Amino acid sequence: MVKLKEDSQKGMSKEEIYKKLDGFKTEEGKIGYLKKISEREGLLDKKTKDSIYETLGDLNFKKDDDGNAAFYYSKRGGNKKDSLKEGWKRLGDKQYRGGFVSDAINSYSKAGSEEKIKKISKEDLKSVLKKIGPVYEIKYLEGISDLNFNEEAKKFIYETLGDLYSEGAYGYYGFSEGRSNFKIAAENYEKAGNKEKAKKAFNTVGDKIYSELVDDHSGMSVSTKSYLVNLGKEAIEAYEKAGNKEKTKKAKGRVDFFRVANAWS
Repeated sequence: MVKLKEDSQKGMSKEEIYKKLDGFKTEEGKIGYLKKISEREGLLDKKTKDSIYETLGDLNFKKDDDGNAAFYYSKRGGNKKDSLKEGWKRLGDKQYRGGFVSDAINSYSKAGSEEKIKKISKEDLKSVLKKIGPVYEIKYLEGISDLNFNEEAKKFIYETLGDLYSEGAYGYYGFSEGRSNFKIAAENYEKAGNKEKAKKAFNTVGDKIYSELVDDHSGMSVSTKSYLVNLGKEAIEAYEKAGNKEKTKKAKGRVDFFRVANAWS
């Protein structure tokens, strides 16, 4: 039988605490025992307190209870200013060492640790995408894109998003294949600094719009012709961003055509 009074009065290392826990069959029993000892803070020396909180953090980490894991890691070393943030950072380090990069990024984000976020590499992000699979890639990358990653990692995020939108991964989300997805692809390529891919995607946007600017306007309402004028303006903008002067000129001709047709309606 574990003697709480004795255990709370003598200094124990983390290893010694783990030996004490051998007598408990469940994680809940171990956590309950340590929580009872931790309530006797006035009787605990610093070594024992740090060991208890570290162990409680580990046990909650094993249970995937990140919130409590961070809380107990934060109490190790005393209650200092921003200690909970330190707890999340400590949890993030443990997750990163264990290969749980996605979880580590989440913990570092909660810790507000730009320093740790910047250390996440392109290869780290690749390993995350392999685990989550193609269905969730876009959602995941868009969810972390605002974090302050290093330049190489940022470029990888935006270029991958551009590839996914332009190559058809958006179909997993029920998006229709069309100009809006290629426009999103182009904007991500711009953020990645890939001018060639951005131009190609913007050119595709222009082509998809231009194909809707039909010659036959007979029977069209004024509102439909006005819509086509505005659509043509989008094509012009896309071609201009693609640097395609010839197609820009053709799109402008289509817009003028519908403006005149509208005037004669």
